[in-house]
Amino acid sequence: MDGATLSPRERRLLAALEAELRVDVELDLRLRTMRPHRCRHVLGPPCRALLTVLLALAALVAVTVAVVVVVAATAVIRPNIRSSPHDDRTGSGPPVG
Repeated sequence: MDGATLSPRERRLLAALEAELRVDVELDLRLRTMRPHRCRHVLGPPCRALLTVLLALAALVAVTVAVVVVVAATAVIRPNIRSSPHDDRTGSGPPVG
């Protein structure tokens, strides 16, 4: 740095400005890296375990509903297939044998 050295007052002012800038940089970094799931550490292990159980239960219910829908759709489609006039399994086709 060219010129005279800083006076004690100027050093204090410079230190205060640098401290404020450091806080701003840290705050910017925290804001940029903030994620919505950061509050999970506040909940603690029991609440996280309960949340895991609830999510597993919701997944089980979703799978059960999907299976019921598939079975119901199959039950609706199959009678229509069996009642088709071109289906040999209904007995309406030519005799076998």
